[in-house]
Amino acid sequence: MKIPLTKYSKVVLLIISCLVISNPIFAQNKRKISPEEKFELAAQQRRLMFEKGDSMRAARAKKSDSVYKKRKRNTLAIYPFSTTNTSGAPVRNYNVGFSYERSLTKYLSVKIPILIAPQTLFTDFSIQLKFFPKAQGKIKYAAGCSYYYGTGKIIYRDQYIPGPSTTGYRVYSGLMLINSLNISLKNNLFFGGEIGLGNSFYDYITLWNGEIDLSSTSLDIGSSHIAICVGYRF
Repeated sequence: MKIPLTKYSKVVLLIISCLVISNPIFAQNKRKISPEEKFELAAQQRRLMFEKGDSMRAARAKKSDSVYKKRKRNTLAIYPFSTTNTSGAPVRNYNVGFSYERSLTKYLSVKIPILIAPQTLFTDFSIQLKFFPKAQGKIKYAAGCSYYYGTGKIIYRDQYIPGPSTTGYRVYSGLMLINSLNISLKNNLFFGGEIGLGNSFYDYITLWNGEIDLSSTSLDIGSSHIAICVGYRF
């Protein structure tokens, strides 16, 4: 029995025939990607990743700049507690005082503390240059260097010869590396802590029976400093 072909069935048969014939030809003519083209595709992917990373870094830098522009540049702080020892001798000072700090850039600031020992009024003056690796912000670490100078009356007790304490006069100066934690709240309140290690290249104590030279002639760490402070930004 012969099945009559309609107009639509002829069209369907023609399409099927074309697909059957063209499939082997397409498989044979399918182009393979060369190693050079693979390398170029990989390079394009890397470029896209780098561009994305650059845009993210630019956005973070823009946000950091915006935060810094809103931040107050000046800080007045008081030191309710500070202790400094500039030599191996038992003449550590327990001080109170105040400081002024000025922000130069979002990575640098200059700080000037003045510390006083209440018992003898021995005065310690220093200039600190602080560097913020992650820029200034709410909770930031800073590292820097400090030149310090101290002068005034002290209470001295010889650590080798037993006897009563005596009153003397002391002058010292040196360099110190300062590590600090800086916490800012609501852009105005400031809390900070400092730890420093350094060396006194000039340190003399004058007593009633002569002078004691505590100056360091080496690069060994001979001085230390610990302090906490609270202040106000304006």
